[in-house]
This record gives sequence, structure tokens and C-alpha cells, in this order.
Amino acid sequence: MLRLVAAWHKELGSAGGALRTWPRSSIGELRYVEALPRAEAARHDDEPAEEIRVWTISELCSSQALLAEGRAMHHCVATYAQRCLWGQSSIWSMQVETRRGRRRVATIEVRKHDRRIVQARRAANRWLSARECEVIARWAARESLVLGNEVKPSVLDPR
Repeated sequence: MLRLVAAWHKELGSAGGALRTWPRSSIGELRYVEALPRAEAARHDDEPAEEIRVWTISELCSSQALLAEGRAMHHCVATYAQRCLWGQSSIWSMQVETRRGRRRVATIEVRKHDRRIVQARRAANRWLSARECEVIARWAARESLVLGNEVKPSVLDPR
């Protein structure tokens, strides 16, 4: 069974197919700048006194963007293209940028008809951290989205 799943994931990653695009949803994207004080013990004279994080949540509006997200995050979000084309779902990429660079953090699915966040997962379908849930909750409040069980404390990554 594991061999079949691995082969299916490999096939997803190499699927060419026609590029499909769809219009953006009415939901706005997020850009949130957060300044965190650095611990005194970790501070050096040549380092800034604060760690700046820039969180973004951006909509993915093409099959190519879903494929890239799935490859980077090691999950099957590329299979959601049809849902997006039919207007059932919108898919979002949550990223964070620090002075060390930019990285993908989570992939989010919003069900369009009721504006509910129905899925939000980290790489390899891991649960979200508490901080990631807080950032998603900030975005959801601003955009009048309903938080599904995926972004509630009961399903957080225990680390």
C-alpha cells in the first residue's frame, strides 16, 4: 500500500497537464509584520534587537501554482485544481520571511460558499503550530472567514 501511495505522489509531482487558471476569490490576502524581542542571552552587538517576521497568506490561482505548492510542501494540493476551477474552494499559501529568508509554512483551503477554512496543514500534512493558528485567525477575522476545526487548539502540533 505504501508503495502505491509513493508512486501516486511521484505521479502527481511529474504531472504536466494543461495550465489551468481561475479568477481570484473576493477574499483579501494577508501581509502582517511582527516584531519579536530577542532574548538577552542571544543578543550580539552586530544583531538587531528585534526579530522581524513578515507573514503572508496569498491565493494560488493556477494549476501550476498548486503543483509548486504541493511539491514544496510534500502534499497533494495539486489535486484540488478542479475544486478551484468549479469555484468550490480557494487555496492559499502561508509564508513567513525573516532575516534568514522566506519559507512556506502552511497550505490553507477555504470553502467558498460559506467562507469556512476547512483545511490548513504544514509540510507533509503536519498540524499547525499555535503561532500559525494565531496568524490565520487574524486573517480570518479581517476577512470574515469562519475558522474550521483545522485551526483550533485541539489539533495543534504539540511541539
